[in-house]
Amino acid sequence: MIENELRALFADRVGDLSTNGRRTAEVRARIKAARRRRATGAALAVVLVALAGALLTRLPGRPDALPTGVPPGPWFTTDGVPAVPGYTAPDIRDVTGPTEHVLVPAPVRLRYLLLVRCERPGTFVLRNLGPAGATAEVDCSYRAGDRFEGVTALDPAAADRLFSPSGADSLNVRYEPGSPGTWTVAVLWSTATVGLRPPDAGRPPLLDGATSPDGGTFEATVPPRAAGVGLVVSVDCVPGVKLELSVPGGVLGTVDCDPTRDPARDVGAMSEGRISLYVPDSDVDRVDLRPGQRTRITVRSTGIRTGEWRIVSAS
Repeated sequence: MIENELRALFADRVGDLSTNGRRTAEVRARIKAARRRRATGAALAVVLVALAGALLTRLPGRPDALPTGVPPGPWFTTDGVPAVPGYTAPDIRDVTGPTEHVLVPAPVRLRYLLLVRCERPGTFVLRNLGPAGATAEVDCSYRAGDRFEGVTALDPAAADRLFSPSGADSLNVRYEPGSPGTWTVAVLWSTATVGLRPPDAGRPPLLDGATSPDGGTFEATVPPRAAGVGLVVSVDCVPGVKLELSVPGGVLGTVDCDPTRDPARDVGAMSEGRISLYVPDSDVDRVDLRPGQRTRITVRSTGIRTGEWRIVSAS
């Protein structure tokens, strides 16, 4: 009985298919849509694979990860001189094989970069000769013209370990190039400090951002004119700090604690976290100040909201 009913039901459905003129067109449309979806999915898969390959491919001169604040290479000029904004190079050497040297860390907390330039790719090792035996490696494999380059970053603690005294012998660091040819090795340190540098011993600041983060006032005596400069204000600060200085007669200028910028006429280069505002004679005259005059200088913080700055001197 059930079999007869099923046969009759299937026969009715088949009859419906033959009598429905739109059914064939609907089926064909569904088939075409399914094919389009499959083709689109396959094309998308190819694009995703290609993108993944591009992300995994390291372009010459552009490392996958760089230390904070370090621009992509090249990190040397064509003449082999280190060039990284915000860093200075107190030690540069050319070596052709294993050698031992004296390297002394900065007296304040600075970030370090170890730069190398080589004729053939290789790994350069710096090894402390003391008991701790701290090491640092630099991968020299990023193409830059007809040479290769590499960079490694050190925080202040790692630099102190690497450059710590070795004992009785004054030599404390061994250079170990990882491929033949001439290597240029440069030890760079940041012009900005990690946090505010220690205050000068026995010389309290004129104004301290730790107690006056938004600014404040201090008194200073206008010095005699010297080399066209009427007043110099020195500041310890961290990147991102901006301080506007003014007197009752007007604005003296702005100190921008940006270690990567080029020194301007009125604001010098940052060095070990210290920067100076040079107020020329013409601006001193403009705000009605005279040599020997005692004046109140107002400081207004216009950069990041931090207390990591201090007015060291005004003379």
